[in-house]
Amino acid sequence: MLKLPTVLLRHDQRDGVHYDWLIADPSDIDGRLWTARVALPSTQWLDMARFDLDWIESHRRSYLTWQGPIGNGRGSVVRVDEGEVVPRMWNDRRIVADVRMKHCQAAIDMVRYSESGWRARVEGPEIAVLDLAF
Repeated sequence: MLKLPTVLLRHDQRDGVHYDWLIADPSDIDGRLWTARVALPSTQWLDMARFDLDWIESHRRSYLTWQGPIGNGRGSVVRVDEGEVVPRMWNDRRIVADVRMKHCQAAIDMVRYSESGWRARVEGPEIAVLDLAF
């Protein structure tokens, strides 16, 4: 069973706050991280059941442990959650995975609906298999 490291960073910028969710890409485990901007912290994912993500440029692996200022006036980040992701399906249009972070243990089904837009459906940790129809 492949376990991928994951982290959720609170990203404070001049124009506001958002969260960056970073996951090691199973096609290149030691390479760059799949990264998406999320409006809510992982403590709210289960309660929301569905939320949108905005895929952004892949990040360097150093962000798995980095906290502090980011260069060129891009604000600062603080690690607010971390853990592992066990992928069941992973391609450029869909990611289905068991997420085991400190503040969220769930099965998450993410479907890409535009160039950068993804929609996540969250099931509780007791769900063993997701219905793959979104």
